Amino acid sequence: MEWSLLAVILLGLVPPPAAVLASIRLDDAFQVESWGSRLTVFREAPVAFSTLYEMTTALAQPLGDRARAARLVRASPPQAVEYVLGVTREGTLIVGEQVFDLAGDRPSFVRGEIWRAYAPLQRPGPWTWLVAIPVSREATAVLELKAATATWPVTRVTITLSRTP
Repeated sequence: MEWSLLAVILLGLVPPPAAVLASIRLDDAFQVESWGSRLTVFREAPVAFSTLYEMTTALAQPLGDRARAARLVRASPPQAVEYVLGVTREGTLIVGEQVFDLAGDRPSFVRGEIWRAYAPLQRPGPWTWLVAIPVSREATAVLELKAATATWPVTRVTITLSRTP
């Protein structure tokens, strides 16, 4: 009885392998994985939109690879979330998301919407933003985005992994 209680206590101290947060460096992107979900972020990402109206209109249909800054593939429910970026004249970063259902034979577009907006950390540009993306219930990736230029419109950002708590 004592040994079984000790074994249960010791097993509770070691997290299961799937719970471990892993960061993988690729040539032009990096990945963060947790509990079977994987976030892929491009180091140099396009800023496809310069107004809220442009982004809202475009998110109604699949945008594809040309506008994507990051992609989260969730293990459960099986879906992909693609993140696209816009920067307003005032320096506000707008993050849009497009959700795809991966349960069928082919991915199907579910919805597109504005996900979040972030004020720049400093003014004037080149602007920098911190963006938190939940990879799983247990892990969030905090990304640092830096505008490639100090002038508007911003067309590209450099993204680095700030931290993964």
